[in-house]
Amino acid sequence: MDGAGHLSVDVALAKARTAANLETPTADLNALYKKDGPEIATLGGILPLSGGIALIAGGVPVSDGSAVVGGIGVSGAAPEIDAQIAAAGAAALVAKP
Repeated sequence: MDGAGHLSVDVALAKARTAANLETPTADLNALYKKDGPEIATLGGILPLSGGIALIAGGVPVSDGSAVVGGIGVSGAAPEIDAQIAAAGAAALVAKP
């Protein structure tokens, strides 16, 4: 994405990894965490655990219909826009002709 910082690559990877490993969109994790934990902004949105657990919208799991087989992470825009782009990418991967 034009104008996105270099750190966006690392954040996108953390979002994809988190969504795949926890089998849920990172936006959902963000909402759960904010309910019971400190504001995401105070943590920078990524917990420093083995490559990072991203709690920022923009990561979605990818399923083959029976199991999660990966994740898509998008970073560089506002988290809500990142989430829309990631969801579109996941939908395109599983779309059947």
